[in-house]
Amino acid sequence: MGGARLVEQGLSTAALNSAMVGRIHMFGALIIPFIIVGLAFGRKGYKGVVPYLCYAGVTCGGVMFGLSNYVGPEVTSMGTGLISIVLSVFYVKHVKIDTPEEFRYQTSASHERKYSAFRAMSPYIYMLVMLPVVRYGVPAVWGPKGFAWLCTYGYIFWVDCVIFVCGLLGAATLGIKFSQLVEVFVKTAKNVFPVLITMGSLLVVAYIMQSPHTKMMSLIAGDIAGAAGRLYPAAAVFIGSLGSFITGTGLGSNIMFADMHTQAAAALGMNPITVFAGQNAGGSLGNLICPNNIVAACATVNEVGHESKVLRKALVAFIIVLTTYMVLATVYTIVLFPNFGK
Repeated sequence: MGGARLVEQGLSTAALNSAMVGRIHMFGALIIPFIIVGLAFGRKGYKGVVPYLCYAGVTCGGVMFGLSNYVGPEVTSMGTGLISIVLSVFYVKHVKIDTPEEFRYQTSASHERKYSAFRAMSPYIYMLVMLPVVRYGVPAVWGPKGFAWLCTYGYIFWVDCVIFVCGLLGAATLGIKFSQLVEVFVKTAKNVFPVLITMGSLLVVAYIMQSPHTKMMSLIAGDIAGAAGRLYPAAAVFIGSLGSFITGTGLGSNIMFADMHTQAAAALGMNPITVFAGQNAGGSLGNLICPNNIVAACATVNEVGHESKVLRKALVAFIIVLTTYMVLATVYTIVLFPNFGK
């Protein structure tokens, strides 16, 4: 939604937004495997797995760069995860990893798999195939008008429709009964409804702040731009992370601050694409320490009551990656890609 504002204003495209955000996130993908092992097991956890962590970080970052820059935003997140899993499986099948016995996962001999790997991952595989097929197939057959038709109700609408169809296909592949499917839909709708209310409220607030009558966003952008100066791209990353920490979603953060960053970038003579990429990356990162997400995660793995412990661990990872992203956003905007997309 935030990136759509740049597209509407003619400052960027979805492809350019995806490309620049991918160039930031690929470094996060590179260092996160090391951070996870270090936080979970300490220094001794690196014994025997450093080559694999290097491989996982490089391949994941490389796949993210390739998809975000040469395929498009529709499949970047999901495609990076799936392809990285396949590459990791290939590694562990062909390279021996001397994992210390104390860190080996113990499973019951009587444990049985309910689904094959393909069936378990089928909804994601369908999306990985159908999203690019629809995205590039419709324009190829019907030309620019075809893509315009696809986006009649907004760029996100057709993506949601494809994901819905893939969900139905995945349910059929998994052998889910219709009654179970309806139950899942009802439960999902109940969980999503409060989020929709939140997103709608944020849009209202955002439109009020962006209104030429209030000029709230212009004033905020001017003050922050004046205070941060040449370091504004780093500030954009921090603001993005703060927004998702408060709202619970990167989307909410982008909705709130996209216009502010656009105006600040114009005032400072900076590239709005790279500045917004910092906001977008920071918005994704802020989910790591969002209290709502931590509570939900702890409830999922039966760790209710240990939220503060999890938050302390997550905060370390957050600070490391946040610092990395702030440096990258500044270097990209001022040194490497000042004219990106122009």
